[in-house]
Amino acid sequence: MFHVANHNELNKITPNYKSFGRIAAFSFLILYFTGLSVWSWRKWPDILIDFGRELYTPWQISAGKVLYQDISHLFGPLSQYINACLFYIFGPSYLVIISVNMVVLALCLCLIYIVLLDITSDLTSLICCGLILSVFSFSQYVGIGNYNFISPYAHEAAHGTFLSVLMIHQFWRFSKKNRHYNLILAGMSFGLICLTKIEILFSALIVAGFFFFLMWYIYKNAGDTIKSAGIFVVSSLFPISIFGAYFLSVMPFETAFTAVFNAFTTFYQNREIANNEFYMTVMGLDHPLQNILTMVVYSLIAMMAIIATLFLCHMLKKYKNSLPAAGILMLLLAVIISLSFYVNLSEIGRLLPLLTFAALFFLFYLFQKSMREEGNKAINFIPIILWSVFALLFLLRMILNCRMFHYGFYLTLPAAVTIVCVLTWYLPQWFDMRYSGGGIFKIVTVIVVIIISLKFITVSNAYYKAKTFSVGEGSDRIITYEPRYDSRSLAFSQAIKWINANIKERETVIVLPEGVMINYLSRRVNPTPYINFMPPEMQIFGEDNMLDAIKNNSPDYFVIVSRDTKEYGYDYFGRDTKYGQKIMNWVNQRYHRVVLFGDEPLVRDGFGIKIMKRGNE
Repeated sequence: MFHVANHNELNKITPNYKSFGRIAAFSFLILYFTGLSVWSWRKWPDILIDFGRELYTPWQISAGKVLYQDISHLFGPLSQYINACLFYIFGPSYLVIISVNMVVLALCLCLIYIVLLDITSDLTSLICCGLILSVFSFSQYVGIGNYNFISPYAHEAAHGTFLSVLMIHQFWRFSKKNRHYNLILAGMSFGLICLTKIEILFSALIVAGFFFFLMWYIYKNAGDTIKSAGIFVVSSLFPISIFGAYFLSVMPFETAFTAVFNAFTTFYQNREIANNEFYMTVMGLDHPLQNILTMVVYSLIAMMAIIATLFLCHMLKKYKNSLPAAGILMLLLAVIISLSFYVNLSEIGRLLPLLTFAALFFLFYLFQKSMREEGNKAINFIPIILWSVFALLFLLRMILNCRMFHYGFYLTLPAAVTIVCVLTWYLPQWFDMRYSGGGIFKIVTVIVVIIISLKFITVSNAYYKAKTFSVGEGSDRIITYEPRYDSRSLAFSQAIKWINANIKERETVIVLPEGVMINYLSRRVNPTPYINFMPPEMQIFGEDNMLDAIKNNSPDYFVIVSRDTKEYGYDYFGRDTKYGQKIMNWVNQRYHRVVLFGDEPLVRDGFGIKIMKRGNE
């Protein structure tokens, strides 16, 4: 009885240790999240490129303007109206945006952590969420900011990713509990996704279809599957209908329809934009054969490294009692681990497409095996399979030039998590059933992931160390590069100060070709719907339409900002007959220079900001 009592007491105590471990892991993630926030505080955006739109547009909507009617926009309406509501309630400020974005990121991490904890292990959940925080959340890997979840170049990317995670989470809950409200929430999440970006909409649509296929495949009940799909579809129409009703109240039906589905219609009506030199490079279609070869080579190297590590781990387990053999094998594993210090971070994304495809194939094999051996328990594979499909679809936008910087901050996130999940849980479990050493392989993988994550942080740290110069004031303060590192900083700061001191609040300002952040920080309004005059916007909206809007709503001032557009295949704005020459000629005829900060813009490589006032005096 004595031994039995102790055994029972041990069983009562063991779960407490497990609970303590989970609390410790979750606490670590909270502290890590906080530490990274402090480390990179207010250094996330770029002062001129893209992010100004994410502040100016919701500010103007909160002041009464209507998206697509009074302000042009390339993506769906959801994110801009969410941020506009926040500005309406709390007042327009950068601090409001980053605070809410941190909440959204934290919720996204919680959902991922909960699902992974449910289907894998404490370690896998911890390492995947740690990877997301280290590599994708607060990062900067190129000179331009904006490619992170706190100050994203487009909030539709961050919000769409979160909603996709929520949709998959609700699919998982429904498959476990068969509660229709989970399906309704999944449908509403998808409806909101439809109001973000085309690549996220496409990916979520395929994932949803694949979920209902899996449900039919597991239960072989077509009637229930159709009923569930119907509930999902009807639920998805709810948020779309709300936006539809709003736009119908302020614009004609055809325009309202286009506004609701702007994420799709902009892409469909301007498919030729995909042929732009910039987007061809993004997708890797500029040098397809070379990029395919690079992708295959990197993927083969990674797969061979995985196979070699598995073999060494198996041999180490087998010869663990032989000191010479174990010593040699541990040395070889240490060599493999040390090679991760030399990984080329700018190229590591190349291996993601083929490795993600291999991971999905492997997971589907395990799913099929579970179907044969365990029946309905195969539903445990649903979330990771859906996530893997989602990951593979997300990579399509940069399929031949996949990278973890630039748009990769959200496009490669699902793929990276998929691969880490497979390498730290599914592959070791499967390997141990046939051989041995899966546990050792898991430890090696975790060490490699930590090393690579820290390497990414050091890259971001190099950029953030150079950012000590403040622009904007109070809750709008942004910390950017010291002028000795980036000549834009001083000219931008001087321009803002001059505008605040010399341009009346009611006077209007248009920034050419990009830099609506100047409008936002100075709180000076652009009187036209067009707030960005970069090649994609020019190609979508048309230069003639933009010029007509300028003529009909002539601003009091133009601010001309240096912006290199060679990556799009064009010379400087106004110097290329196909890009901005009509607008710039009109401006030069009717406006004169009043002040110049830095070099003359749009004539040479130096940076400058020129402010021009209406009139010929």
